[in-house]
Amino acid sequence: MAEFVNTIDTLGDEETLECILSHEQTTFNDDTVESLCDYAFDHNDALTTIKVPSAEVINAYAFQYCTNLKTLNISNATDLKNYAIQYCYRLTDLSSTDELVHLRNYNFKYSPVGIVVCPKVTTLGTYLGQEYGASGFDFTNQVTIQASGFRGKLFSTLILRSSTMCTLSNVNAFTDTPIAGGYGYIYVPDSLVDTYKAASNWSTFASRIVSLEEYPKEFDGGTITDSWSEIFAAEDNGTYKTKYNIGDTKALNWNGACVLMQIAAFDEDDLADNTGKAKITWISVGFVAYKSMNPTDTTTGGWADCEQRDYMQRAILPNINSAVRSNIKPVTKISYDYSTSSNITTTDSVWIPSEYEMTGTTDIAEKTGACYTGLFGTVAHSSPSTSRIKKHNPCGTGSAGGWWLRSASSALRFHCVGSSGVGDSSVGAATSYGLVLGFCT
Repeated sequence: MAEFVNTIDTLGDEETLECILSHEQTTFNDDTVESLCDYAFDHNDALTTIKVPSAEVINAYAFQYCTNLKTLNISNATDLKNYAIQYCYRLTDLSSTDELVHLRNYNFKYSPVGIVVCPKVTTLGTYLGQEYGASGFDFTNQVTIQASGFRGKLFSTLILRSSTMCTLSNVNAFTDTPIAGGYGYIYVPDSLVDTYKAASNWSTFASRIVSLEEYPKEFDGGTITDSWSEIFAAEDNGTYKTKYNIGDTKALNWNGACVLMQIAAFDEDDLADNTGKAKITWISVGFVAYKSMNPTDTTTGGWADCEQRDYMQRAILPNINSAVRSNIKPVTKISYDYSTSSNITTTDSVWIPSEYEMTGTTDIAEKTGACYTGLFGTVAHSSPSTSRIKKHNPCGTGSAGGWWLRSASSALRFHCVGSSGVGDSSVGAATSYGLVLGFCT
């Protein structure tokens, strides 16, 4: 590992430094650190909390691959150098970035920090929030958005508060984003809405440009035009099966990102409180994350003890739009546990599908539980099926990719689905694959 910060004295005693460098410490908190050098915490997979509130310069790769980092305080940082924050897969608690002036290339890549508010930023880099990273940025000053400015799969919200129009250098700044797919929004001052819509490059996204007065605007899109509250009302009055169909879609706000959800079943999942069936089962049409099932290739404990299950409960569920989250029903889920050669039962509010739920056939592990043949059909696990194809963008646009199922296939692997819709059992649990979001209302 590279030198930790500028000097050992900045950190305190050498014993503390030795513990951090050897990955024996889960928290680092020091308000005397004024800068972090290149690779300061690089590949530290033990730290879950880092607080350096006095650090003004965060140099390149400082927090790269801090894969278990959940909380980061850099509240006095003015300069975030290239690649400073990336591959922090669990980073959902980021302190104020109010002092940040320079936001440089490739920051917040694979780091799901939500919408990053930057009132003082004047310098913007490229590939910000790339892949499954920040879901948006909020800028107060006039900025120039560079070619390839964002490119994030979750990037659904851009807020531009300057009274002077910002420059968009190239339309490819939004490639692969929900904004380019017609789901996200670009918020600008009311007096500039028409100007932006007609301006060079911005005009490509005219339908996504709205007034700041509308923030936050509920994401639209999908085949269901009813609001979520109207959907829940239909569930309450019993008209949901006549108003909607299996396969219908509805946009959802998750941590500032747009996720397109799809109806997978009616009256199929058992409510965990034993009061009957959940009325509607929803599964995202694309990925909301791209990550491993476990940090190492193991399925011990099955879905019940899976790290991805913990991530969904801790990082995904709390960030679902509150009006929807309050209507999500915990349900009973059945999964195959290879370590005991038997099914296990869990209670989940959010989850990924099992192999049986996806196929409905008896050539797979569980052979019992909820089943979504109305959406996925009854195609055998080993056969391709277009109904199983999921794409990298959470709104279902872009390229197809492999995605996880919660059923264990061996001591090292969980079942998954390949990019062509063929079931697979040969991918190690530590491999990064697509995570689809499921829940019941």
